[in-house]
Amino acid sequence: MIWNGLKNFFGQPQKDWATWYQEYQKTYKLPDKNVSLSTLSYVVVDTETTGLDLKTDQIITLGAVRIQNQEIPVHDVLSCSIRQNIFHKQDAVSIHGLVQTEKKGVTGDEAMSTFFSYIHSDIIIGHHIGFDVKMIEKTSVMNGGGTIKNLIFDTSIMAKRLDNPMSPESLDGKNYSLDVLCKRFNIVTKDRHTALGDAFLTALLFIKLIHLFEKKGIKTLKQLL
Repeated sequence: MIWNGLKNFFGQPQKDWATWYQEYQKTYKLPDKNVSLSTLSYVVVDTETTGLDLKTDQIITLGAVRIQNQEIPVHDVLSCSIRQNIFHKQDAVSIHGLVQTEKKGVTGDEAMSTFFSYIHSDIIIGHHIGFDVKMIEKTSVMNGGGTIKNLIFDTSIMAKRLDNPMSPESLDGKNYSLDVLCKRFNIVTKDRHTALGDAFLTALLFIKLIHLFEKKGIKTLKQLL
């Protein structure tokens, strides 16, 4: 009681994080920036949601694959459906074809516990990953967690940097969609518009991009940053 009073007096109340987020905070470590890009460990993430509104929509499915030594261990993947009690939007269903029901999948707390345990300290990769990260962090906060500490790279931005290092933002985003880039790099698009399928495609794309960066002399995380 005295300690709580002191915390309130100094304006520094202790956040009561969920157990899984506390563990994540304890074990997370920044990667060595001088390590070769090809030897770092990455987690490629994708979500399918009820819509594109960050305030009202929720995650339906969450998929992730790991990249180690520029390979994708097929046995080491994450795929889960999250129960929601809101209606999906027709435009979202027309893209991923998923119809959400309250009886399907795990709770948000279970999904976040699994996700934060899975990502460890790995660098997170995604295509237009900003939206996915915001949706995951929203779900995390709703269930007693916090934000993602891991370094994050967007494959669409990486591809633009390769084509125009001086002004990547000037390039037309339509030419850097996942479908367009997969076609450009001869990646067969199977299981498109599923969280795990898109994560796998993005992982293949990322590996090809890393090879091109290395050919340009960008071989370490420090150089890429």
